[in-house]
Amino acid sequence: MNTLKHIIGCFFAACLLLTGCLEDKGNYDYDFDSVEKIKIDTSGLDQTLFLSAWNVGDVKQIAPKVEYSHPERLAYYWLVMDSQYGPVTVGNSEVYPPADTIGREAELNYTVALEPGKNFQLWFVVRDTVTETMEALQLTPFLSVPEEGKIVGIYCLQEKDGRLDIDVFGTPFGMIYMYEGASEYHVKDYWSTMHADHPLQGESGMIYTSAMVNGGGDWIYVFTPDEGMRCSPAMLTVMDTWEEMFYSAPVYKPEAIVCENNCDFLINDGKLHCLYIQQAGDRKFLNPIGENLAPCLATRTFPDYGQAEGAIDAYQILFDYSTNGYKAFYNQGSDLIPFNPSISGPFDVNRLEGELIYEATVGADGETMAIMERDGGYYLDVACFVNVPDNGNLARRTVSLDGCQGIENATCFIASPLGPTFFYGAGETLYSFTYTTGQRESKAVWTGEPGDEITSMYINMGGGWPNAGKVLWFGVWNEQAQEGKVVELEYSPETGEIDDMWATMLGFGSSPNVYEGFGRIVSMTSVDM
Repeated sequence: MNTLKHIIGCFFAACLLLTGCLEDKGNYDYDFDSVEKIKIDTSGLDQTLFLSAWNVGDVKQIAPKVEYSHPERLAYYWLVMDSQYGPVTVGNSEVYPPADTIGREAELNYTVALEPGKNFQLWFVVRDTVTETMEALQLTPFLSVPEEGKIVGIYCLQEKDGRLDIDVFGTPFGMIYMYEGASEYHVKDYWSTMHADHPLQGESGMIYTSAMVNGGGDWIYVFTPDEGMRCSPAMLTVMDTWEEMFYSAPVYKPEAIVCENNCDFLINDGKLHCLYIQQAGDRKFLNPIGENLAPCLATRTFPDYGQAEGAIDAYQILFDYSTNGYKAFYNQGSDLIPFNPSISGPFDVNRLEGELIYEATVGADGETMAIMERDGGYYLDVACFVNVPDNGNLARRTVSLDGCQGIENATCFIASPLGPTFFYGAGETLYSFTYTTGQRESKAVWTGEPGDEITSMYINMGGGWPNAGKVLWFGVWNEQAQEGKVVELEYSPETGEIDDMWATMLGFGSSPNVYEGFGRIVSMTSVDM
């Protein structure tokens, strides 16, 4: 709280410097202990003003209500500063830099001229020029100004008319993906529009967005049956081809990719390649590590807070087909390390029984769940490698999936990173299963038309509070009709059921929502600010 007061005080001082000396208002005798409080009321304002992107050149008009008995004495300041605002070192001391003032009226009327590709805080400050009473309200801690040429939204790699292309769409359920005035939009054939001379070939592939790279923004990996490229989110400009991404280019067979612990982890041809994206360098993947690895990568290996003493500190957890068990990859490692032999638990993490069907990191504890086919049925083996010691007790439970309808015909799986739920598509139906509630049968969450097939699914952990990680998008294709669509729904990570709490509270309506006009979607990712 003291830090916040210090920051606000510095904002106030910055305002004074910008507005010059105060005029002499005369002699007044005030009881400062009973000075009236200035009230700022934002009810009724369009909240998408603070959730959507502010593009350079946009005109923003915001008019909060200010309640005060002497409005004639008030001065107004609209302030912006970096979203990671903090002190800077000047000489031998640390000082807070002055904020930028973008307005000095009760109503903001501003043509956006902020630096593209950055995120800002937006404050509204009101001051009584006589008593120096002040009220400051942070309207948003994360105001995004997109890089020029960058489209934020859900990116869909899809097969259409015998070729691959990328469509981008936006939705209020994506929160910060919205552009004001266009809460829903669909940019069709984005790749072919940007690259008319470079069509994407094939009927399958993978698209993935990496994280911040040395402060320079995201990049997008596009893998098709024939080529791999690393692209800028600005107009999908090709930055590197497959051969340029490696010190020694491997055979082309990308199978899985994840950005975790400031690393890009790629499984290619059953081998692990690692790129430490926050380190200065030439953006190349290291030479391969391991072999015969499953196309599965952990999306969490450390706790959010407070690593326990002696806990496993792996950078990545992998599944080795050769041993049918898990191995760990450590920071700057050159090999994969097996775990200590299991001394208790329902199974041995070093050698699971059956055939691996799907694996994911789930829940608040960062458990690892593996769907295994064995003994004529399907089982869920759950272990934990996050914030626990390697003491032979990593396996936690085994759950029968006999009640999961149609799981033998599942075309795709996805798990909730926030809860113990996984989803799978079988035919035209989306099912969920939560393994901690005693649930014995899967739940049918959504059912499409006869002939529909769920072809891909995506959950984004970014995209803005409060529904980040709680919205599922999935692609649906109908072969007979030759039509594709995207379905979105907000769900409960604890139960796997549709739950529109945040969408309802924020005025986004309810789900499921269906978006038409797509091809056969094979992979999805997202690009935000």
